[in-house]
Amino acid sequence: MFEGLKDSYFVDAVGASGAGMTEYLFNNNVKYLLIDEIDKMKKGDQAVLLNVMETGILSETKSKGKTKQKKMKLWVFATSNEVEKLSGALRSRFMELHLEDYSFEEFIEIARRVLKKRYRLGNTVSEKIGYEVWNKMKSKDIRDVIKIAKLTQSTTDVDWLIDVQMKYG
Repeated sequence: MFEGLKDSYFVDAVGASGAGMTEYLFNNNVKYLLIDEIDKMKKGDQAVLLNVMETGILSETKSKGKTKQKKMKLWVFATSNEVEKLSGALRSRFMELHLEDYSFEEFIEIARRVLKKRYRLGNTVSEKIGYEVWNKMKSKDIRDVIKIAKLTQSTTDVDWLIDVQMKYG
């Protein structure tokens, strides 16, 4: 269950299997399915999702032709970096919202929060990483902030790592 949202199930499509997700949906009363990086989901797993979104019926065919079904009202929310990778039919079931890039201030705030929570880094180091990634690396990708943070403890480390990245990356 996703913290704070009753009857929800969160799936990271990068490491999830459609069979595992389907089994969870069959065995639990899920109202909200939250999928991160749905574009990484296999086409066959997308088909299961398409069917439940289209008909309201979760269906699974096992060996020897046995079919299991469950009627459900399911709200599906998903994120994607590359919506073009979704099947056209599945993509058409979603209302798409395209978010604007972060502003510099938002990027620094996200860097500060993520690095404090994940790596217990203070504001000075976190802000330095965010500033250098944005300005020197010319990146707006928070993953680049995380890559640098994994290898650093001080602002001196940040300077060195950014220089190495710029020179050899």
